[in-house]
Amino acid sequence: MIASIILVGVSAPNKDVNPTNIQTSQPPNNTTQSVETVIESEIQISAKNLVSEYAKNEVRADKMFRDKKLAVTGVITKIHKDILGDPYIILKGDGFLNNVQCFTDENTASELNINTKITIIGSCEGLMMNVILKDCKLYSE
Repeated sequence: MIASIILVGVSAPNKDVNPTNIQTSQPPNNTTQSVETVIESEIQISAKNLVSEYAKNEVRADKMFRDKKLAVTGVITKIHKDILGDPYIILKGDGFLNNVQCFTDENTASELNINTKITIIGSCEGLMMNVILKDCKLYSE
């Protein structure tokens, strides 16, 4: 019998934010940053508030956020790859296992730095230790 374990981080939600008031990260001078300008997302929220909503009531949070496009603002605490080699960014929630895990492309992930506040647009897939966002792109005004 073969068993596999997949670890996924969890993040906590932050207060609702309007991405137009958020300063996005700037790439180092010698790189080109992959940034997508997004006119609208369905929901704008902080990483801390998103995680908080899932901590309070996962069923209700899924009804509010799952399968919807979210603009999530938070501070990057980790830039890594999962066991399949897919790059992701962790936005700080409310603790070690309460974060937002944002899967993105390698170019975007390689140009970011930890401790940088960003707004990222992605599709919410619900809670799996962390709140998971897929197909994430940086928000740009």
